[in-house]
Amino acid sequence: MSLLRFNHFPGAGMAGAEGSGIAGEGMELGAGRRVLLKYRAMIEEIGPQVPEFLPHGILIFFGPQAPAELREVSLVHTGAALQGVIEVGDWLCFREPSGEGGEVGRVLAYRVTAVGEVASANLAELGHLVVHFDGAAEAALPGTISVAPALLHLPPVGTILELLRLEDCHEL
Repeated sequence: MSLLRFNHFPGAGMAGAEGSGIAGEGMELGAGRRVLLKYRAMIEEIGPQVPEFLPHGILIFFGPQAPAELREVSLVHTGAALQGVIEVGDWLCFREPSGEGGEVGRVLAYRVTAVGEVASANLAELGHLVVHFDGAAEAALPGTISVAPALLHLPPVGTILELLRLEDCHEL
């Protein structure tokens, strides 16, 4: 599976940290496809120990209520309401901030390959999600998800984290 890179993903545009008010709604992509936005939050803080997890392909996300000891190892984000359970086949996207010259930031997309049984509940209640960039078919732990491809670099502060579902409109 290859990493999708695109500068514009029709129907899933970013409207700032507060979101666009479209969470959970279907947005047409054309050619019989639409995007369902399940979750959107902005990374506000990156703990000093987070880079140590990069070689292992693991990122730990936590909402704004994360205690200090967990902030050390987490990407702390704005938190949001989860609009649907995380499922195999969903997409985890990082929309990096725009550059100073106004160029559109990169969008990196990772396909969800496994979901632990409490991953959605943890994200909904605590903004907590552990992501393994290993493409595994089974989640390592109940609160984790696996995605592919591998993680090449940490998303910077200001990056929008999204969980999306692409659907064929004729299947609805």
